[in-house]
Amino acid sequence: MNKMILFLGIALFVLYGCKEKAPVIVGEGSIVVDITQPEKNLKMSDLFSDIKYVKLETTSESLIQYINRVLDLDGNLLVVDRDNQSLLLFDKDGRFIKKIAGQGKGPGEYLRMYDAAVDKEGRRLFVLDAYAQSVLIYDFDGKCLDSKKFGFWAQELEYIGGDKVALYSGYAMHVDYVKENAQPTFFVYDLKGETITPFQYINNEIKPSEVASPASALASSGNGRAYCFNDLTHQIDVMNEEGLEHTLTLDFGEEDAERRMAFVKLLEEKKNDFQGFGKMRHVSVFSVVGTDDYLLFSAFEPLSENGQARLLIAYSPESGKCVYGKKMWNEPLDYDIDGSMPFRHISGEGDKLYGYVMPERVLSYESDSEILKQLKEGLLEDDNPILVIATTKPL
Repeated sequence: MNKMILFLGIALFVLYGCKEKAPVIVGEGSIVVDITQPEKNLKMSDLFSDIKYVKLETTSESLIQYINRVLDLDGNLLVVDRDNQSLLLFDKDGRFIKKIAGQGKGPGEYLRMYDAAVDKEGRRLFVLDAYAQSVLIYDFDGKCLDSKKFGFWAQELEYIGGDKVALYSGYAMHVDYVKENAQPTFFVYDLKGETITPFQYINNEIKPSEVASPASALASSGNGRAYCFNDLTHQIDVMNEEGLEHTLTLDFGEEDAERRMAFVKLLEEKKNDFQGFGKMRHVSVFSVVGTDDYLLFSAFEPLSENGQARLLIAYSPESGKCVYGKKMWNEPLDYDIDGSMPFRHISGEGDKLYGYVMPERVLSYESDSEILKQLKEGLLEDDNPILVIATTKPL
């Protein structure tokens, strides 16, 4: 383990450079996942106490293309649909209430909405406008209270307490924040003081077109804490209103770390031919979801030129316990809760993990469960996606 921590320390130094550019604490904590083990499934009942399905009413005003996130607004459900550029409010039973804000160039409108977050105590909704490079602030009734321009590309947003939000920008170039050939991937934005604090720097030679950032790299359970994940280092910075709380590292073993750093070296040296990548492939995390009980990581482990395993990893920041499943191609879960079926995990809040399943998938899914039989009643293939609300349980 000491050898591994030393290797990670060297790797982070190579990638980030001097300490001034990277406020990280190397080796403070590791989430160890032994990927050398054979395939195994997690039980859904190990992660969740129950599963609830909500049919979201389908009307001409409430059409949903894709659910990127779900937020609880006083017991109602706000669906963030980036594809349709919509913020749609439904009641807890799925009845459509109204749209909040909208796309446009007028006051209180966004050019291109990418994400949203909520301050429950202050009853504020934060909406990330990626094109205007701004955060719009609304009350729970949809009235625009303010707009704050931060001035660079960002694609994810989390509220971390007070008047601060965390922003994730992927691997986009930010000329104003480059330090010694390194650029930041995350920022803390103080909406009140309008100050910006960059962190988690990567080598400036790595361009957005050369590496795919995770679909979700910024996670929170709505508790004023954001988990900022970097897939090139497998580092997780835990941020709150006061700043960096602590740092964790996903540890998939020394061999995987060596492959990952070889991949980074190719990126830095501009030798990014995919044949070379194929020989040095590493575990890639494509989604991080936060709840009060655990962080849930979804990842791929390349096993050969034509095969890969799916990894599902749950880690409790409170207890330090980690459980995981591994299976070729499919999600490594046993659906042992009555009425459960595969669904896409999208976001978390408190003890709820939100996801969705498409109507055609429900209609074609074979099961003797009465819950799923009832779900199919009156369901049409072109209806809105069905919201899945899973109640988490401590590991």
